[in-house]
Amino acid sequence: MQGRTIIFIKTLLLLFLCSSFTNAQNLYLEVDNDLMLSSDDAYTGGIALTYIGDTFSENDTGVYHEYTSVMRSIFSTVLQDDIFSKKLNASIGIQHVTITPSQIQQKEPLYSEIPYTGILTTHFSLFAWDSDAFEQYRISVGVIGSNAYAREMQEWVHRVTGSEKAQGWNNQMGDIFTLGVAYLRGMRSYEREYEDGYSFEWFNSYYADVGNAFVGAGLGTLVRFGSNVPNNFDVPNVLFNHAANKVLNMHDRNQALGWSVELGTSINGTGYYYLYDEGKQQGYDVDIPRLILTSKVALNLYVENLNFSLELYPVVTRKNNIHSESWGRFSLGWHY
Repeated sequence: MQGRTIIFIKTLLLLFLCSSFTNAQNLYLEVDNDLMLSSDDAYTGGIALTYIGDTFSENDTGVYHEYTSVMRSIFSTVLQDDIFSKKLNASIGIQHVTITPSQIQQKEPLYSEIPYTGILTTHFSLFAWDSDAFEQYRISVGVIGSNAYAREMQEWVHRVTGSEKAQGWNNQMGDIFTLGVAYLRGMRSYEREYEDGYSFEWFNSYYADVGNAFVGAGLGTLVRFGSNVPNNFDVPNVLFNHAANKVLNMHDRNQALGWSVELGTSINGTGYYYLYDEGKQQGYDVDIPRLILTSKVALNLYVENLNFSLELYPVVTRKNNIHSESWGRFSLGWHY
């Protein structure tokens, strides 16, 4: 019941804030599942819902204006960074992650693989951007363990999809409170417009994520080719961090049908991960993935004020207890 209460409170908070922001502009939903790549191991699935307000203006009033002002003051003071000259968008989001071993039919702890884990976080972000680059400053708070409500979430999904019920959730990891900060920078390194309406873009990016449950960093590169594409950004290297940068400036395109394809890759390094550290202490034969190479293949469709995406993330990592960390993602962005 405590896990349900936490989710209920966070959902109400998000919906309250969204309804209070007078110039609300974007909602972004992402649904992940590893069955898209014929896997059911490690990162089993996740869901994230993010609200991003319209570009900040000093003349605005209301909750969103105050929220963005507070976020701007926090990060400009701490980092001594001149972000006042850039366009600003603030966001708030809820993310849920489910992690399981591959042998979900076994009731006893499977010490040769990764333990059952649920992660529930709320993200507060500020995006500072111009035509060439964006920066995301993020604060996240959440829980790991039974209060993340991952068991109930997975059982519901498996009932709907007719999948086998996982039997080992009684062995999931204990509860901890999580707190973290992160920084992400994405740059448009090259772009070209063709006479027939097509465009080609090349993005590069890097990030760092520091907290009591995870410490890591990464580099990524991605190319995008399409027609009637919004003048925004995309990056491949946000590992399990649902950054909604791709719906920034979504309105900057005409209302005709648009599309794009993306190919990207990233390398992610992990310094600390509570899941593996705690698993070791409980007797699991789990080795932290120090380096993870992730690819991205995506198809995006732009219809009126909607953005549909299907993304595949093949993953390569050197670990003896993970069969596959690859997953797929469906996302829907709504500009209103």
